[in-house]
Amino acid sequence: MLERIVFYLLALSLFLDRSTAEMSTELKATMLHGNKVDKRYRSKSQLARIEFCTQCEHSLDEGSFVHGLSALQGVRDYHINASVVYAVPNDLQKSLNSEEMFGRIVMCDRGNDIPLVQKIINAQSAGALGIIIVDNGQCSVELECGRAGSARIGGFAPRDDPQMWKKVHIPAVLISSESGSRMRRIMPLERRELPNLGSQYLNRLPETSTKNRRRHQKNRREETNEL
Repeated sequence: MLERIVFYLLALSLFLDRSTAEMSTELKATMLHGNKVDKRYRSKSQLARIEFCTQCEHSLDEGSFVHGLSALQGVRDYHINASVVYAVPNDLQKSLNSEEMFGRIVMCDRGNDIPLVQKIINAQSAGALGIIIVDNGQCSVELECGRAGSARIGGFAPRDDPQMWKKVHIPAVLISSESGSRMRRIMPLERRELPNLGSQYLNRLPETSTKNRRRHQKNRREETNEL
């Protein structure tokens, strides 16, 4: 409870800081893999592709890109366009910023002994459209990740329990730590200390964006209650 209270207070302080809030521009990204990828961009090694940019209209046309591993037992054909936020806590052991995650692509860190599939389920439960997991240094730049997967076998998490993956309905991509650093550099993030969690990236999002998310969440709950 204390962690959640402190998180909301810090998030509020970022909203009230107009000098940073007005400068913040959300990162836009397109996640692509399988049959949903234009033939011009398909990777022979079956890698997923993430196009991203800020201050642009279409990330697919104007963005930079990184490659990643798609989940071997998860969604394999996808083309998702959305803005990107970082999970809080960053390792997604739980979700303190579900409102920010709803309707967006979520980035999170690998590690802390949390199964990758559990991170994906946590993001999915918060209403995320997709998830990008940033490796913690266990994968090489060529995305050779040992037991966790590789470009050679075409994805990550080959040894996971298939029953857990039956719960997954959103695309997930594992990227290298170097690729994660590239994306973080242009995201509106700020480092803050949270109780019991240490130093964490928090999202500096325009207040209007968060208000719209709250409205969508409220409408979705009302529609669900009517069913």
